[in-house]
Amino acid sequence: MEKRYWKDMRTRNFEISERSQGKHLFVRTASAGMFAAAVLFLAALPLSAQTSNGIAATSGTTASADTTQQASSPRQLLNDGLNAFSRADYSTALPKFRELTIHPSDPAYQPYEGDGYFWVAKTAMALGRLDEAQRNLEYFLMHFQKNSAYVEANYLKGRLLFMQQDYQSAIQVFQQFISQFPTSPFIANAYYWSGESLYDLGHFDEAKKLFLAVVDNFPTSYRVEAARYHLSLIDQKRREEELLKLLQWSHEESLRSVDEYQNQIKTYKEAISAYQKKIAGESNDGMSQEVSRLSSQISDLQNTLTQREQTIQDLRKQIADLQSQLRKTGAPAAPPSAEQPGQSYRQELLDMQQQAEQLQQYLRQQMQLQGGTQ
Repeated sequence: MEKRYWKDMRTRNFEISERSQGKHLFVRTASAGMFAAAVLFLAALPLSAQTSNGIAATSGTTASADTTQQASSPRQLLNDGLNAFSRADYSTALPKFRELTIHPSDPAYQPYEGDGYFWVAKTAMALGRLDEAQRNLEYFLMHFQKNSAYVEANYLKGRLLFMQQDYQSAIQVFQQFISQFPTSPFIANAYYWSGESLYDLGHFDEAKKLFLAVVDNFPTSYRVEAARYHLSLIDQKRREEELLKLLQWSHEESLRSVDEYQNQIKTYKEAISAYQKKIAGESNDGMSQEVSRLSSQISDLQNTLTQREQTIQDLRKQIADLQSQLRKTGAPAAPPSAEQPGQSYRQELLDMQQQAEQLQQYLRQQMQLQGGTQ
């Protein structure tokens, strides 16, 4: 697999080399044409003029050849690529760095081969060509351990995994980097991108520790502001989670109170029905007792109604406060229900109270009629 890859790599580089050689051939052809034109021009001049101008022409041709040779030197290619990279002109920089990797047997290029692979990987990352970046970076790390960019290449390996959204592997590479190169200038970045990886995985507590490490231990790093921003995001998420839990608890309490309210209404209905069945066979004394009991029952109903109304008002206020806090944090609020909690049960209880009062009035009328007959 590795041999096939390098065969493909050499093929692509050979195509680049052919294009480069075509350019050099054009330069040499143009120079030859200019030289021929100069010879014809000098032939028409006096001998003295030919002599002096011949020296100038020879010097100019030599200077032109030297300039062409210098422009294609490995050192010049590297400098041109770095200048283009610093301007964020990555498309221009990439072929110049590639040129440094296609002459492995040329002694002039050998000192720059490792730099070529490193910068090809880094430029490909900037262009979003992650597979190409991975191939060149792995080859660099395998064959150029003594290169001055070797430490940074180990850091870039973690960054590349993060860009590929392989967050778990990125965390492992960054941890290994921190342990292996504790004095590297990329240590703060390694902590930061480890925190970013944990954040994207949803491990907010662990991510918070790493962001705090960047802020506290590397105050001069340009990653400090980004770390503080992520810390604020984590705190906001925690507040939102607490508010949602509190809102859920309040909603459950409201449902529980409504259930209790419904059970009491059912009990009162059953009591009124039982009283109505007993009216026909009751005496005056019995009716008096029933009237008293009904009066007491009505009073209890009124007290219960008052208490339940207060409970419902308290729950509504809690829900409104929680929804207001959620809107401030930007979390989506629950849609309002078409019917307020406990509204139907309140009306049902009022109806029961009205029935009890009508029954009480009926019993009193029966007692008065029976008293008049006696």
